[in-house]
Formats: sequence, structure tokens, C-alpha cells
Amino acid sequence: MTPVTASRCAEWELMLHGFVDGELDAVHSLQIERHVATCQHCTRQLESLQALKRLVAQEGVQWRAPDHVRAQVAASISREAATLTR
Repeated sequence: MTPVTASRCAEWELMLHGFVDGELDAVHSLQIERHVATCQHCTRQLESLQALKRLVAQEGVQWRAPDHVRAQVAASISREAATLTR
């Protein structure tokens, strides 16, 4: 990818994540679809994200959250529970 293509596609690449997850409104989805139809780089990026989403969505695929994340969630739940019981 050339530097011009990289700078031109940087914003599109950010939007691809929302597109794959179905988080974009109709206008932005249409814009992404039109761009991907003309950009090989973004087409490859979209295909990669879609493949990753399919992989993660497979039955039986599980990842344990890192211990520090689990600790943060548990602490947050404890704090919220404490405020509800006051």
C-alpha cells in the first residue's frame, strides 16, 4: 500500500470494525460498501475482519479474560453492590 492509500484508507479502516459488527447506520454502511467496492486494500481488511468474527463466533471457542481484567470487573461489581445495599 502506498502512503497516499494508507492515509486515504485510515478512516475507512476504523469504520470497517463498526461495519462488520453491524454498528453503523445505513448511510455510513453504504459509504463503506461503496469504498470497499473500489479499494482492494480495504476489501482485504474487510475479509480479514469477517473471517476473524466467524472464528470467534464458533461454538466452543472461549478465551479467558486476563487476570487484571477479571480483577477490575470483580472490584467494580463489588463497589456497585456496596452502593446498592446502603
